[in-house]
Amino acid sequence: MRLEQTRTGGSAAAAIVRVGVALSTFLSAAACDRPDRSVSPMREERTVKTAVRSSSEGVILLPAKKSEVVYELRRLNEIALALRVAAAKCFVARAIETMEPTGDPDQPFAGVPEGQAKLRARVSPDGQVLRTEWLDEGFSDPRILSCVERAVQVQTFPPQSTNMNQFIDVVYWASLGIQPDLDDPAAVALRRREVAEVEDRARGCLKGTLAAGHYVARGLNLVGADGVSLGSRIDQNQWSDDTRACVARVLRDLRLPPAEDTFVRPVTSTMNFDVSSDGTVAGGEGEWLRLVRLEEMAERAQKRAELLDDEGEGPPTDPSPRAEAPALIEDEDERVPTTGVPSTIVDPGQAGLKLELLGGPRTP
Repeated sequence: MRLEQTRTGGSAAAAIVRVGVALSTFLSAAACDRPDRSVSPMREERTVKTAVRSSSEGVILLPAKKSEVVYELRRLNEIALALRVAAAKCFVARAIETMEPTGDPDQPFAGVPEGQAKLRARVSPDGQVLRTEWLDEGFSDPRILSCVERAVQVQTFPPQSTNMNQFIDVVYWASLGIQPDLDDPAAVALRRREVAEVEDRARGCLKGTLAAGHYVARGLNLVGADGVSLGSRIDQNQWSDDTRACVARVLRDLRLPPAEDTFVRPVTSTMNFDVSSDGTVAGGEGEWLRLVRLEEMAERAQKRAELLDDEGEGPPTDPSPRAEAPALIEDEDERVPTTGVPSTIVDPGQAGLKLELLGGPRTP
């Protein structure tokens, strides 16, 4: 199993799990402004450029000069946030289909549907969008444009009593942005553990469906700022559609620590499976994962023993043979021997690595 959270500047046999969570959970307040349109277009352009530099994605609403007094800024902020969430869904849904790792650290992905575009909407007095037209089609993928345009067309604006149509420009931009913790050992170890857990659970998708042999599956996750996977994809041309879809769903369980300043974090992985003649499925990281779990069990037992010592309920000090027998500590419905298990398990992939897991309980 190989895992990489890529730096950023599908094959036909790909199973894709599309966006399944509300993107508003990882988007901060909308990147929205209402500049003075009576000033020169140069100032307006500077406003947009400043916003683009401050965030890897966002939406700005730019009412025409006559429309500035018609709409409340608070309501435009709410609309900008709604459009930002809808546009982010467009980006993620398309990116999980088109992005392909290149192996080049300077340009790790091809097919990233990023860019910046500007759309003009004509809004009726009752708040309905009558017509839209693109002023700047600056996205590399035209399907992003059509998806964002549909989101603007169904958006409702506040009704107004002027009996005149209003014009509002919508600026949207998106890119993968900066990727944090790429070289942090703890973060690398956590990502490896997450993929190993996915690989372990994915064995259930393969049981009874494959002939004996060795299988390699390459996965792609797009993870939001809150650490939740927004979409996942599995590339494996030897499996059935149902098997690929099953593994892709399991891959959606992958989690990363929250990173508030990010938009989308791509994580690529390579999972290995060995299917025996009797149908047994083994994962490539199975032994490493077993050792990590043993280490965690030993650490929990040690902490439990330390707590008992602090409360004056430590183990007996009688040096008799009976007192030297392995003590059993009950922990989460399992009885774990506190002797015979090393306090620190050596990681077979990286000697001496001590894992400290982050995040809460996972959903099976």
